[in-house]
Amino acid sequence: MVGKSSNGWTSSALALGWLEQNFGDESQSARKAKDKWRMLTLDGHLTYLSWDFLLWGIEHHIIIFCPPPHTTSILQPIDVGLFGPLKHYYTSLLQEQRESGIQKADFYSLFIQAWTLAFTTSNIQKAFSASGIWPLD
Repeated sequence: MVGKSSNGWTSSALALGWLEQNFGDESQSARKAKDKWRMLTLDGHLTYLSWDFLLWGIEHHIIIFCPPPHTTSILQPIDVGLFGPLKHYYTSLLQEQRESGIQKADFYSLFIQAWTLAFTTSNIQKAFSASGIWPLD
């Protein structure tokens, strides 16, 4: 979901709409989860972390995880173990595509391919392990 506000800043209403669209009962995420608990990692920006947002997450089996702002990479598994592979795969896909030409419209299809290759269950688990968050001790 892409939206905008009148002042150009995000809002609680926009955040809740995004959450409902991307994690609601009709979403691909919800269909895959089949009522199992999921975790959504956010940066903790207070503008969009409202009680409605948090309660909606709980009602839909979503744990909202917000590492403290401006923490070091030890608390940020995405930085530690996932953005590197994402950058690698996206760069490789761009290089392959350059021969036939790249347009702005190609961004999402290339990005989602790179995301799928980088954000595997194994890589996510390794990222949490490398950041010292998992396994719990």
